[in-house]
Amino acid sequence: MRSMRSTVFKRSVILGGRKTSVSLEDEFWDGLHEIGRRENISLAKLVDQIDRERESINLSSAIRVHVFSYFYKFYADLAKPAQPQVAAVPQQVNALE
Repeated sequence: MRSMRSTVFKRSVILGGRKTSVSLEDEFWDGLHEIGRRENISLAKLVDQIDRERESINLSSAIRVHVFSYFYKFYADLAKPAQPQVAAVPQQVNALE
């Protein structure tokens, strides 16, 4: 497990044809890359999607919320108990008909 101290890294991304910088802890950059890998989407497209969906928060915060929400939902879904599968019961056919 990593230390609780994390360094913030500033990286450049292209949004709408314009270069902008985003400051995130390395763990969030790692999470963002992992989401892109799992969803088969480039980092640029993923950040662009997050940018378009954000409302009144800055881009770095929107990315952190997105990464946290993605993995929270993923692990919450894993923790749900499996629902028992109910087999369809065939209807009996009256042999006397």
